[in-house]
Amino acid sequence: MTMFGIARDQALAAALCAGLFAAAAAVPSARADAGGGVRVECSDPGDPAGLYDSRAAVLWTPSSGGREILVASAHAFRASDGTLRDCRVRAPGGPRRLSSLVLSPADGPLGEDWAVLTLDGRLPADIRRWRLPEDEGGALSLMERDGRLTLYAGAEAARDCLLLGVSGRMAGGASAPRGSVIHDCPERGGVSGAPLSAGAGEEARLVAVYVGRMSGDGAGELGVAQPVTGAFARAIALAMAGD
Repeated sequence: MTMFGIARDQALAAALCAGLFAAAAAVPSARADAGGGVRVECSDPGDPAGLYDSRAAVLWTPSSGGREILVASAHAFRASDGTLRDCRVRAPGGPRRLSSLVLSPADGPLGEDWAVLTLDGRLPADIRRWRLPEDEGGALSLMERDGRLTLYAGAEAARDCLLLGVSGRMAGGASAPRGSVIHDCPERGGVSGAPLSAGAGEEARLVAVYVGRMSGDGAGELGVAQPVTGAFARAIALAMAGD
């Protein structure tokens, strides 16, 4: 029995019957931070004082052209009524506006939660650029091989996480979106979009981005992530093709 599409234990099965809590938290301010990607600061239309903090991971690109490609979670960029928030990347050197933004559908049947961002100009060299698996199926293969993930939630030390499985449930109601990666590293608000990797050392690859946390009766809280597969992987490939 593989760990993908099948609950590995009763705790996971119970958790899949619970709610998924968005991890883009309302915060009074945001600071630039090179660890675990960069911070993204958003505000709702008409309310510039109310800030929502999340994260984005910077990708390695084969070209040294004058732009950056980042990945994050889509819900951080949408207000509660579905309109787009006004967002900027907070990185050393000052805030940066997005030059393009591609989001997973808000009402898609798979409940995907991903974003591909492009910035004109380069970010500081000390920010980690993440490499991706060689092919679309590589993300799931790496996770299945290791059974573990590493979550980079910010400047603090990375967290080693146990991979519990991939939800086969449809989005909506009290369930995790179908295809979500379930792990044992639930995080506080403001961590949506943080990178999760599989593999060690120079072989480490970004395989998912953090989406939120879920809880279940007697199961405690678990983390939920969006794997770099399907439409998400294809959107990244399209962005890189223009680099």
